[in-house]
This record gives sequence, structure tokens and C-alpha cells, in this order.
Amino acid sequence: VKAYDSKINFPHINLKNLFFESRDLSLIEDREQYDFIYSIDVLEHIPQNLKIIEKLYNALKPNGYFYLHMPSKFEKWILPNKLFLNFRKTLRDNHIGEHYSLNELEQILSGMNFNIVYACYTFGKIGKLAQEIDILFSKNNFLKFIRLLLMPFLKIMGIIEVMITQTTGCNYLIICKKYR
Repeated sequence: VKAYDSKINFPHINLKNLFFESRDLSLIEDREQYDFIYSIDVLEHIPQNLKIIEKLYNALKPNGYFYLHMPSKFEKWILPNKLFLNFRKTLRDNHIGEHYSLNELEQILSGMNFNIVYACYTFGKIGKLAQEIDILFSKNNFLKFIRLLLMPFLKIMGIIEVMITQTTGCNYLIICKKYR
């Protein structure tokens, strides 16, 4: 297992089959090396992220799987926007990569010779509300204490969210398989 991050200097961990590396995904030139690649909430931080997806496609072995989770370009907030002004500015400053709808990205991946195995929305109304509550109670130490008390409730909301098929959502998950 290889884990890449562009900004983290990983500690030296001596495990037989686990390797951590600071690496820029745009510089990856691996060819048919991996059985499974996953990217969770990463590509929205990278401009021209379709080039990264192409590199990840090339790095997959034939019949390898790609697991992708990222925010949709259609993010909806449940609670009033004014409660999240600083958080939303941080998102705008950090989410500098292209965003897509679920349908757009399914078409793009299919055009790259990926077979879509599973695609769904995540962070529907219940999940998004849990996320917003979590964000609101992360602002200072007093609120963080309340957040700690709310955590079991937020986790239950997350479990309920996963059990319900989402027809819309702020994020999406796609699992696809490389043709060949």
C-alpha cells in the first residue's frame, strides 16, 4: 500500500507493505502498477484535476478499481449562509480544482475507458445538516465541548444518511473499473 500527500512529511513507519510518500500527483508517471486507487476529497484541491485522473487511470493495472469521492459543483447549505462565511471562504480558497456534477464526471470517466461500477450522492440533507452542526460547534473551546457532547447524535445522523439512498447531495462517490 502506498499513500501519497503533497504537503505532509510522513514519519518513518517500518511496516512491511505500507509506504508513505510526499508526492505531487501531477508528477506521477506510474504505469499499470496498482490494483486499487482511492481519492477522498482530494481532487477539488487540484487545478486541472482531469489530468490527475488520467494519470491515476494509467497507474491502474488492467481491471483495477478507482474509488473517488469529492464535492459536487452544486453545494447547498441548509442553515443560513451567514453562519458559515469564514468556512465558505476557506473552501473557496482551498477548493481551487474543477468541480463537476455527478452526471458530468460519470461521462468523463466513461470517456476515459472507465466502467462505472457504482455512483451515488453523499451528504444529502441529513448528512449535510450533521456536517453543518459539526462545523458550527468547532469554532472555539466552549463550542468544541458541546460538539463533543453532540458527537453521538451526529454519528447517528451519519449512519441514517448512509442507510438512505440519496437522490441529491453535496458530494458524490464513484467506483469505477479500468477497461482492458
